[in-house]
Amino acid sequence: MHRRWQTKKSARRHMRELPATNNALVRSYVWGLDLSGTLEVAGGVGGLLWISNFHSPIGTHFVGYDGNGNVVALVSATTGTETARYEYGPFGEPIRVSGSAASLNPFRFSTKRTCNTTDLVLYEYRAYSPGLGRWLSRDPIELAGVYNYLANDCLGKAEILGLWNEDIHYTATGGWAVSLGITLAASEQIARSDNRIDSDYTTLKFSEANWSWHFDRSKGGEDSRVPHAYETYEKAQGCCNWEVGQDDWKCAARELGMGLHALQDWVAHGDFNRWQEAPNIERVPWWPPSARLQYRHNEFTPIRGQDYRTVDDWMYDSCDLDGRPTLECLVFAKRTEYGDNLFWAPFVFGLKRLWTTEALTLDYLRAFQEFVRAKGKPCGQCRHHFLGE
Repeated sequence: MHRRWQTKKSARRHMRELPATNNALVRSYVWGLDLSGTLEVAGGVGGLLWISNFHSPIGTHFVGYDGNGNVVALVSATTGTETARYEYGPFGEPIRVSGSAASLNPFRFSTKRTCNTTDLVLYEYRAYSPGLGRWLSRDPIELAGVYNYLANDCLGKAEILGLWNEDIHYTATGGWAVSLGITLAASEQIARSDNRIDSDYTTLKFSEANWSWHFDRSKGGEDSRVPHAYETYEKAQGCCNWEVGQDDWKCAARELGMGLHALQDWVAHGDFNRWQEAPNIERVPWWPPSARLQYRHNEFTPIRGQDYRTVDDWMYDSCDLDGRPTLECLVFAKRTEYGDNLFWAPFVFGLKRLWTTEALTLDYLRAFQEFVRAKGKPCGQCRHHFLGE
């Protein structure tokens, strides 16, 4: 049985393996930048550079990857010959493990440690079974208790730490609510209401009423998303104000979720599609589809590997201090036939937008908890669901 030693700066990376009996070095690992271009943001996926084995057969092996950060080969540092080959199925199940050094290397699928006895992949927060295509424990944020891997969408999603890669508006929001002591029922209601804005006020309908939830459609005044956040917050207060006889926690959760969506899109979308640059959206026809598709934020980015979806990917930041794609970050792309100016923005791997979103969400919910503490019905439903009393 070996115990693993890790450096303090790289608390999630395995560095050495030592036997519990005599501390004689068995194996060491050298890590570099992961897929994010940093040491930590992508959870070390694609970041293992080489391994050195100090028991027979002794040797150092360089690591080769596929585009998703799965280890696919080892190459001898001495001879340059291939010493291991790995191939995987859609859910990470091993199809091929061959070569003289294949069993010596425990880091394989997603650059996570694999237990040779159980074939479990040991992510930082929970264990994953490629054979079953599911996790062995609940989602750590305890929102819905899901066990399935990437919603069974292995081609469209990715895991880096064993955390559920779901939309910020639903899963992350619900998890943050739970972390404040808000009940699962109320957290679920908040998250669902937050997420529903994308369908109830879809940007597919080119109207000021819909777009004002997602983009700044003010005509030079206060960002249109901010009033939405304040107005729904005040409605939530009215739902739990016992001074006027109200103790409706579902009503409050629904309004809070709507307001959070506006705040979170203020972070995610920044200054894309502002009214000042694109005042004529209601003139854009439904046909041909390309007329509307060109308005997708970041549609014209020249950066390889990025597109309109990058803006909604929480693992990317733009140039602002908080990671938002603000006006200073936007680069002019084209002027449409309807008189609107469209832009793109550069993005890099980072978590500043995620941290900003988390801070705003927690502050919003904490402020409401203080209101309920002051105005909620004693022993009422609002106090129970939002304060845990």
